[in-house]
Amino acid sequence: MTGNSRKVLVVMLIVISMLLGGCWSRRDVERLAFVLAVAVDKAQDPDKVQLTVELARPSALTATSQGGGSLESAVWRVSSTGYTVFDAIRNFASQVPRQLFWSHNRLIVFGEEIAREGLEDVLDAFFRDPEMRRSVKVIVCKGDTGANFLLVDVPLERVLSGGIQGIISSSVEKLSTMVDIGLNYFGRALSADGLEPIAVRGEIIDLPPDEDPRGSLERTKISKAPRITGAAVFKGTKLVGWLDKPEARGFNWIKGKIGGGVITVEKPNERNKFIAVEIVRTRSNIKTEIVGGKPKVTIKVECMGNFADRENVYVNPEGVAPTVLSIERQMAAVIRNEIEAAVKKAKEFGSDIFGFGEAFYRFHPKEWKRLREDWNDKGFRELQVEVEVKAMLRRSGLIELEVPLGK
Repeated sequence: MTGNSRKVLVVMLIVISMLLGGCWSRRDVERLAFVLAVAVDKAQDPDKVQLTVELARPSALTATSQGGGSLESAVWRVSSTGYTVFDAIRNFASQVPRQLFWSHNRLIVFGEEIAREGLEDVLDAFFRDPEMRRSVKVIVCKGDTGANFLLVDVPLERVLSGGIQGIISSSVEKLSTMVDIGLNYFGRALSADGLEPIAVRGEIIDLPPDEDPRGSLERTKISKAPRITGAAVFKGTKLVGWLDKPEARGFNWIKGKIGGGVITVEKPNERNKFIAVEIVRTRSNIKTEIVGGKPKVTIKVECMGNFADRENVYVNPEGVAPTVLSIERQMAAVIRNEIEAAVKKAKEFGSDIFGFGEAFYRFHPKEWKRLREDWNDKGFRELQVEVEVKAMLRRSGLIELEVPLGK
């Protein structure tokens, strides 16, 4: 290496070391306000949007974790308005003494009114913000504002956003009667061909006076609670309707997103008596084809389950196979009905939330060019959908010959 080369190398190393050692982007944690949830609504001024944020109170959370028994609220909720979302965020500076920090945000809650008008201008700011996690949950509050949703308390939790996350995780694992949708999936559905967005459906419910979940010693009586169930259906950026619990689980059957749950069927040969079957494992597949120039979709679902309730399920040895077969047929019928209900409701809305069109785009690109233009309003509504379900009991749990009590 020549002398000039050494000099150039030394200069480059010095310049690089100066850049790496800089702290120009440093932010002190004491100067940050951690956003845990944000609600977006129409403001009183029709030209403006209202943002409500749930900010963490570190002092209250620290006191609780250290056993101090502080009654100070763990969060602070504050609202701001602006002509755009970014404008409203900047206007928080007149009320919040710290800079908003979005990396800990867990929820984006939209009020029903603004969701029905359209979220095109609203979503852009969240997609562009580098601090916003793409896993943040997207919720639409049915029949109310997002701000009011943030004001509701979650029993057993001091922070609403953490409680809602827990409800979503628990529901996905044990019920599958709601959808788990993050900002990343919502954005992909907006930009994809043949796929429409869907979001978590939230509601505010009234609690009866005698059902305070935190007991009589609670300082403030809880009169309302959040509920997460079903789904919010979009067509483009506009909310067009809702899915109830069976329809939402039908969506999850189709998309292969069943985390768990229970299927309730009648006991064979016993009317008005039921057996609960726990969903253990599922598999789903979507097959697309063009038949006679028209699109057709075949949905194949397999489900394996165990008995969750076994009481009084006694059969003779020769009756075991027919009993199991009867229960499996009922399981398949329940699954088929939920899938068909979800497809029917989506067709009514003219919104292909299942991504059938996206499947045609991938596997039948030439035909998709013809179907694409009016897919939601014509092709999807007229789509032939066939459902095939296979249900199995992994361990029947049936007892051969009832054992008399007292012997």
